[in-house]
Amino acid sequence: SIESYRDESDQQYRDILIESPLRGIEIMLPEPVGKNATATRSLMVKANMAGSRINKIDFEYDDQVFTNMYVDNSEDFKINRIEVDLGKDYAPDTALDADIVIRGELQELDLGDWFEFFNNESNARTPANDTDKRTLNMELDVDNLRLLDQSYVDTRITVSNGQPAWLVGFHGEDIRGQARYTESTP
Repeated sequence: SIESYRDESDQQYRDILIESPLRGIEIMLPEPVGKNATATRSLMVKANMAGSRINKIDFEYDDQVFTNMYVDNSEDFKINRIEVDLGKDYAPDTALDADIVIRGELQELDLGDWFEFFNNESNARTPANDTDKRTLNMELDVDNLRLLDQSYVDTRITVSNGQPAWLVGFHGEDIRGQARYTESTP
């Protein structure tokens, strides 16, 4: 569907909305995103346009993953910022400063599944040079975290890819600490 409207300055905007139950499509990602082809999960994609330029693209997946992508139309359709909010009732209470922000609340998360996914060479692409690298900040509250065959309850996970290392923090009653990962350069 397409909805047109004008703002106070008489600028014309359009919202283009596409919705699908994703029936017949397999998504080969770990939970909470992955699904088999017989399962249905709702997907809504909305593009906000000013004239012929896209300003923002929103994704809503299964009432659990909400993504906003902000577009800079001055240079070849460059995406300036991506915000991903996780969880049905999550309302962001913090503003994280980064190009890519992931925040939210999940009932369950198996970090091993996600590490395995990103370590697969076909899934992880490294930018050709440092100018292509994006900053990332993540803040997730997880009711049941699985990590290295252990379970941890009520854990906050923080991740940032500051220079020169990735920092991963675990803040919970039964797990607390920080891990540092420095990428090797060729």
